[in-house]
Amino acid sequence: MISLEVKEIVKEEATLKVYANTEDNTEKLQELEPEGQILADSDGKAFVYLLADQEGFAHLRFPEQVWGVLSEERKTTPPVKFQLDQNTAVELPEFWTELNSLLENIQGNSNYGPEMVEAVETIFELDME
Repeated sequence: MISLEVKEIVKEEATLKVYANTEDNTEKLQELEPEGQILADSDGKAFVYLLADQEGFAHLRFPEQVWGVLSEERKTTPPVKFQLDQNTAVELPEFWTELNSLLENIQGNSNYGPEMVEAVETIFELDME
C-alpha cells in the first residue's frame, strides 16, 4: 500500500490542486483510480482519500495542517485534483460530498476521539453552523 501525505493545496483556475510527495511512486500512481471515498484517521488526525488498482489501495492523506484550505473552499466546492506530476492530475470525484458527510459524522461524535472532534469542529467551524 502506498501512503502519500498532502503537503500543499493550491487554488489555480477555479480548481484545488493537491500536492504530495510523489517522486518515488509516480509510475505506480499513474495506474491508480480514485475511489470516491474518504475515511477518517482519528489517531493521525487526517482525512484519507482512497485510490486503488488491481493490487490494492493507496491513501492520499490530508493532515490537519491543510484543513484550513479545505474549510475555506468547501463553501464553493471547486473541483479537487491530485497533481501526480507537472503534467498529470487526477480528479478526485465525490470529494466534497464525502468530506461533508464525514464532517457531519465526526461532529460531536466521541468515537473519533476528543482531539479529532475538537480539531474538526474548530477548523471547519461546525459548532457555529
